[in-house]
Amino acid sequence: MAESNHPIKRFVHWIAPNAAWDMVKWIGGSTVLGSIWHFFLLEYHRSSVDWIWLGVSFGAGLLLILLAARFQSKVTAKDSQNASSTALANTLAPTLREISLASGSAVLFWHYSAAAKELVEMLDRLWHHWNNAGEHLVYPLTINPSIRPLHETIALCIEHRDFKVLYGNHIEHLQQQFPSFTSRTMVYGFPSKVEYPDAITALREHAELLNKVGNDSWEARNGGTS
Repeated sequence: MAESNHPIKRFVHWIAPNAAWDMVKWIGGSTVLGSIWHFFLLEYHRSSVDWIWLGVSFGAGLLLILLAARFQSKVTAKDSQNASSTALANTLAPTLREISLASGSAVLFWHYSAAAKELVEMLDRLWHHWNNAGEHLVYPLTINPSIRPLHETIALCIEHRDFKVLYGNHIEHLQQQFPSFTSRTMVYGFPSKVEYPDAITALREHAELLNKVGNDSWEARNGGTS
């Protein structure tokens, strides 16, 4: 009886390489969906769209999906011909690591940088809207800032609420994705009793640092070329 034809053994030989490329597809799909989500977020807030970043993000995600689909088809063909699945998995693993590190991490840092720049614009608009209404947004990162009765300033409160939701989600998701990343914005956290000038300055620095880390990550994995 030939052991290589055992159903369980054939299944293990098939699932090992395919699971790896399924993960690449997931990374690519997440990147594509993230760029689409960011586009609609910018449209919703009627902000300027960074078409270069969106193109890079969407293209990188699509490239990952196409690469995974191409290699998965090769894996299936080789398995049908009883090729060695162990050798194939060893060949694919370094490629997967390079794709994940070079494309995945860099694109994610660029995504967070673009989101931080949008938060800077939102905070700047928010401060001016409050100032024009005779209010002073001294501590924009607090839950309940001092303000006139709600019924007199409902539009300002809604705008401030939207900013705080996006700001808090940005920090939370970034901490989960890259726990070692730090900046003044990350140190301040949310909520935080930080005055407006310090908050917006730190947020600008935060956006630039995220972009720099993304560039460095890309260049380090591609021989110093962008």
